Amino acid sequence: SRKKKKPPFHHRNGINSTADNVNHDDDTHVSTSTGTRKLSSSSPQTPKLVVAGKLVVDEGPCNIGQLDLEAGDWSLDQRIQLSLYNSYSGGEVYSLLANGAIVNGGGQMSTSSMSPKHNNKKNKNKDPSQYGGELIVVGAFDTTYRNSQVTYCSVGKWDGSLLSKVGEGLCNSAVSKGMKITTAALAGPTDVYVAGSFHTQVWNGDRHQFVKIFNIAHYNAVEQVWLPLPVGQISCSWCLVTVLAIAWDSKRNQLHVAGKFNAIDNRNIPAGLAIYDQNTGHLVAHPGGGLTMKNTTQDGVGTALQLDEENDVLYVMGSFERLSQTGML
Repeated sequence: SRKKKKPPFHHRNGINSTADNVNHDDDTHVSTSTGTRKLSSSSPQTPKLVVAGKLVVDEGPCNIGQLDLEAGDWSLDQRIQLSLYNSYSGGEVYSLLANGAIVNGGGQMSTSSMSPKHNNKKNKNKDPSQYGGELIVVGAFDTTYRNSQVTYCSVGKWDGSLLSKVGEGLCNSAVSKGMKITTAALAGPTDVYVAGSFHTQVWNGDRHQFVKIFNIAHYNAVEQVWLPLPVGQISCSWCLVTVLAIAWDSKRNQLHVAGKFNAIDNRNIPAGLAIYDQNTGHLVAHPGGGLTMKNTTQDGVGTALQLDEENDVLYVMGSFERLSQTGML
């Protein structure tokens, strides 16, 4: 059999590219999405592995790279190098989110496949080609190259050959400087939440006014609008708010939120965790409590979430030593 050459992929900081790895304390991070979903590209039937971070592919710097898993070759055409205005350091990617919605035979997303009452058990044996091939890309970037005036506002949609915008209204040049989006979550076939450390404002046609968004934004693909959570804005009495992880619970229509914060609307809550209920429109303190250090006067920080919907278990990772509700170490 023919011996394949080692793919010309290198990561500037030596992180293994086969698993998600994000370190928000420095610029070392690689996000990956497995190629079992068949991306729309010149070879639509070939599974791809997409990686993102600070990469060098065949001696060319980029932020998004794509590997053909059958040929073992890195694409030299699908290399995206992101850019930040007023910066020479380039853009950043913090997370990739695979589209988990089922598509029907015509290639359209099924409006019922990811409904809140949808049972994930039904999809365990689905052919991977039935899933949508797009990836949501979030990070800190304005555009795809230095001379471009197409502004992405730190969130884009990758289809295997093109990075396109997600909506139009998230950026406001007067207030949304230095937008940093660290995480994203799909909430059905038409809704996505993004979160991080940012402040912007968007036009709300129902209210006929601009409304402010702090750190968490909701995009609806049907209306094609970005909006804030209806009630509740995360805040912090001692730190710069950063949401580091979100997880969508499709059974309860709830969004779990983790990060560095200790208040909602400037009213103290147990630190590090909160929950948004889509049915009521309210962001509130998490019913499971918050996170603290061994000295309970010091706040903990939630950095990652993993929701096991089948067993109704939420796993929380981060920098903490106690749970505020139980006091357990």
